[in-house]
Parts: sequence; C-alpha cells; structure tokens
Amino acid sequence: MPNNNAQDDILPRLTEYGDITIEATLDELKISQQFISALREATLDGDEGLDADAKDRLRNPIRELVNLDGDPHLRAGIDIYLNTTNASEETYKDVRQSVHAYLDRLGVDQAENSMPSLFTVKKEVGMLTGVHSIMTDMCINTCIAYTGPFAELDTCFYCSEPRYDPAILAASNGEQKRSRRQFHTLPVGPQLQAI
Repeated sequence: MPNNNAQDDILPRLTEYGDITIEATLDELKISQQFISALREATLDGDEGLDADAKDRLRNPIRELVNLDGDPHLRAGIDIYLNTTNASEETYKDVRQSVHAYLDRLGVDQAENSMPSLFTVKKEVGMLTGVHSIMTDMCINTCIAYTGPFAELDTCFYCSEPRYDPAILAASNGEQKRSRRQFHTLPVGPQLQAI
C-alpha cells in the first residue's frame, strides 16, 4: 500500500474524458489516471528523455539504405556487437582484445586496423538507427520509476527509500544528485523506423 503522507499532492488530480470528469477514489486508480493523462498529453516537444538529435531523427528518418562496406573495422565491430547482444559488455571487450591480439600476431598495424570500442559501436549504431536508450531513475527496491506523477519525487512513494545516494548528496551539500538505481528504455518510435 502506498505511503500516503509523503506525496499527498500526487493524489488529488483529476482525469478528464471528453465531457466527463472522473475522480478515482482508490490511490492506485488515481495514479493510473495521472499516467493516462500524461500519455494523452505527451508530445515530442516535451522532456521525456529524448535529446534534440533523437527527436530530429524521429521527424526526419534516414530514407536510404546504410552501407558499411567502406569501413570494414566498424562493420566488424557492429557485427560482433549484434552477435553478442545477450552477453555482457565485458564479452565485447574480450572479443575486441582477442581480435587485436590476433592482428598483432599477424603483424597488422593497429593504428589503421583497430576494431572500434564498444562505446564507439553503440554510438554509431544509435546514429545509424536512431535508436537510443533513455535512462530513467527508479526506486532502489524497484517499486516505481521516477516518471509521470513520480518524476519530481525524492523518495519512493511506496517504501520511502531515498531516490538519490544519501552519502553523495550529503557530501555535496545537496548539489550532486546521483540516482541509486536506473533502467534503460528503448522508445518504440525509433525501433519501428529502424525496421
């Protein structure tokens, strides 16, 4: 059951459906109504975690086929990245290190024949597809995501755990807010455009 006294301002909002205004009586239903209202009012111009480039890509998607044949090193990096998507980031780094060791044994110049880093590959895949993840803070106990009616909260609505690392917050006199837990969301719009 929610911790009602921490965030009372979340609950009294109403949801309008055409000519009818519905006021929920159960806390959970009220929160659901607020999420529904936020979805109805959502636009690309809002602050939902998409940067300006991602918004521009949604409005102006790439219309031609991408050809990576001109950069075999990037192509190899992307191929390995796509074939290890269910593996850890460390797996990509280990494969990359193995490829570099193999090239060294062959006497291949690493300066001109280096496989790109995971960071570079992710950045390039994002540029090519327009698919970028959005990071969202969440409760350390996974009770809620700090989005919608919970976006401005500093403590969890359900378990009252602090959103930000208390030690870092205290050491910086409240200036540095580092989330205790986050999750990635891949927006569906860019994914559909990438198909």
